[in-house]
Amino acid sequence: MAEKSSTGLIIGIAVTCLIFSASSTFMLYSSNTATKTPAPSPASASVSAPAPASDSAPAPVTSKYPKGTLLGIGTNNQVYSTQNSSTFVWSPIPTNGSVMGIIQLKDGSFLGVGMDNFVYKTASLDPISWTQIPGSNAVKAITQLQDGSLLGIGMDNQVWSTQVSSTFVWSPIPTHGSVTGIIQLKDGSFLGVGMDNFVWKTASLNPISWTQIPGSNAVMAITQVEDGSLLGVGMDNFVWSTQVSSTFAWSQIPGSNAVYAITQMSLGS
Repeated sequence: MAEKSSTGLIIGIAVTCLIFSASSTFMLYSSNTATKTPAPSPASASVSAPAPASDSAPAPVTSKYPKGTLLGIGTNNQVYSTQNSSTFVWSPIPTNGSVMGIIQLKDGSFLGVGMDNFVYKTASLDPISWTQIPGSNAVKAITQLQDGSLLGIGMDNQVWSTQVSSTFVWSPIPTHGSVTGIIQLKDGSFLGVGMDNFVWKTASLNPISWTQIPGSNAVMAITQVEDGSLLGVGMDNFVWSTQVSSTFAWSQIPGSNAVYAITQMSLGS
């Protein structure tokens, strides 16, 4: 009786172990074969940034004849250009006519004094295309003032004035002397080239009262450039320079011949 009980107990324990082992195996298999939910892929870190807008400025428009260019009238009455430097190298500018003087107006166009003593106009130097202005004779030199009006030197060597217009009407300005050219300085006063080729000065046009400047001979034309100094055309057709002063001391500029009138451009063309 005791042997049967022991045998039954041993069999019971064995069956229990088999059941437990089978259950563990099933649970392990189920755990390994369960469907796994995939994790989302991380966003790509190499996304290209949008290209920045171009900040480069457009190429500047260059002038064939930039601001500061000097214009001279050669002894052949043609227009020449050069840069304001210690040595001049004149280059001819193609043109459809001959002139004895040239200036640039505030609007960038140009006036020239023709061989017939009429005033001619061209919009540009590239090309020069002169058109006669009605009523503009008879003058031998012209200049524009700070207020935009024009002064001309008549055939009588007196000073005349007019407005920039499609037709000129010259009016005489009373004076006690004769000049062959006139300019207005940056300080508002005026210089004139006298019949003796000295430079004369007057503080105003009302009245014109010329005073000779010592050491200022011998020139046939003058102009003031942007740095305030003066350029004058000597009797030798060279360009000479000096400072505005109570007494002039001219210095010849190498390579500056052969001209008999000169001006500086305040705008490009």
